[in-house]
Amino acid sequence: AYTVTATLKRNDNPIEAVTTEEGAQPALLRRTAGLDHQVEDLLELAPRLSWQPNADDSITSQSYLRKRHVDNAKREDETTEIGRPTAFPHARHTYETRPVHAYADLAWTRKLGAGARFAAKLSGFYVRREAAFEYRGMDLQDQLLESHLVASGPVEREWTFNGSWRRPLWGSHALAAGWEFGRKGRSEYRRERQLDAGGSLLLASDEHYRAKVSRSAFFIQDEWDIDAAWSAYLGLRREVLHTTGEGNADAPVDVDAGAWSPIFQALFKPQASKEGGARDQFRLAVGRTYKAPNIVQLMPRRYTVDNNNSATNPDQQGNPQLRPELALGVDLAWERYLNKTDMVSLSAFHKRIRDITLVRVVQDKGVWIAMPDNAGEATVQGIEFEGRSTVGPLTARINLARNWSQVDSVPGPDNRIDGQAARSGNLGLDYAAPSGRADLGGTFTWRAPLANRTSAVLFSDAGAKRQLDLYAVWKRDASSRLRLSVSDLLHPDYRERLVYQGASPLSRTTVYRGQPVWRLMWEQTL
Repeated sequence: AYTVTATLKRNDNPIEAVTTEEGAQPALLRRTAGLDHQVEDLLELAPRLSWQPNADDSITSQSYLRKRHVDNAKREDETTEIGRPTAFPHARHTYETRPVHAYADLAWTRKLGAGARFAAKLSGFYVRREAAFEYRGMDLQDQLLESHLVASGPVEREWTFNGSWRRPLWGSHALAAGWEFGRKGRSEYRRERQLDAGGSLLLASDEHYRAKVSRSAFFIQDEWDIDAAWSAYLGLRREVLHTTGEGNADAPVDVDAGAWSPIFQALFKPQASKEGGARDQFRLAVGRTYKAPNIVQLMPRRYTVDNNNSATNPDQQGNPQLRPELALGVDLAWERYLNKTDMVSLSAFHKRIRDITLVRVVQDKGVWIAMPDNAGEATVQGIEFEGRSTVGPLTARINLARNWSQVDSVPGPDNRIDGQAARSGNLGLDYAAPSGRADLGGTFTWRAPLANRTSAVLFSDAGAKRQLDLYAVWKRDASSRLRLSVSDLLHPDYRERLVYQGASPLSRTTVYRGQPVWRLMWEQTL
């Protein structure tokens, strides 16, 4: 059997924003109005294949080829009420890129004797993105002062080979083992020219780097069906990564990282009270997880801002000394299945993280730089409730979560994990017409305001998020349908703030004004 999916899509997404900067020593009040208009065209082909040549073998393959065109235009106009304006009070940006993404895999599963099974998969990924960026810095009368021209192009290649073997042993036990090998390479160039209003060269740079990550992992675990109600497994995983990189503008990177990750999981299924009654499940999991930094986080290549470098608007740079995060966690869950469509669940987790990664902002030779850094230990915990029920043609869904976190090396209050919401949830309702010709539904998502401190002097917060998404589907027949959807129908303004509380306090608040996104899609099966 095979399928081929073709997708043609255009996104036209204008975003308005107003940024307010306030400072003391020296006093500052500055507002910058911006309009960021991005148009994206996408064409994708995605074939899938499954083949079963005999009763023991199964072969599958999935792949896609994606071509995009992104055309972005942005303008910024600032008004300074107190203090001095920036070097370029008015600015225009243009950015254009035509990235190509490709992915393919081939998987083979074979049934062996004595109930054993072997599975293996080989996959490859490729992306190439060449981009052209132009920044035009102007004065308050829109007279050109400087032009910054940047040509850049990262290329990534990755392949992965993984597999597993499983065989029943000793009656109620099963032994499973597996492996994973992979290698990722990334190369990138960045050529920049800065010109004055007359076209004279002010700065020229030509930077490039190459990096690669070699990864290997092995695991073994014992899966045990203790009795009709209890099952468990105990496993051990070893993962090793070696990252190297070099470039003409940065120090070489050579990082070895690895971890042993034991895991234990148990499942308890008490028998239903009567035939067709509610079924309960209780889960317990204890394990160690490992999160390695990516190539961009490690490479010390600098991504500079074109105007107004400050503690709240710094350049970005990787950290070759960044270590992986290691975490030991415990998860508990209760699930009750009332029937085939209705269920409720309650889960809780507690995790202790070592070498948590935070963003550190420093000043080097008068230039502010933000880079990832290990900040010691942190604790994360939370609870989550989920429910689903169907009554006739209506299906209702609910999800509620409460989270806590604390970074030991950062003084409170609000020394939380970056981006973690204390409270969040969503409500959904779907309607399926009895005729089977139409579906309607929507989801309302809410996230509480964020407040986060990454150091003694750097604090950030963001307003609450509320989003309403709706959809309607009309099914002409079994092979064709028309879908209309809208995302973020309420589109309330959204606020983000970054505060530097050092020797020269400074805050940067941005209010975004988005628009709802409408989609009309026709699906046809041939």
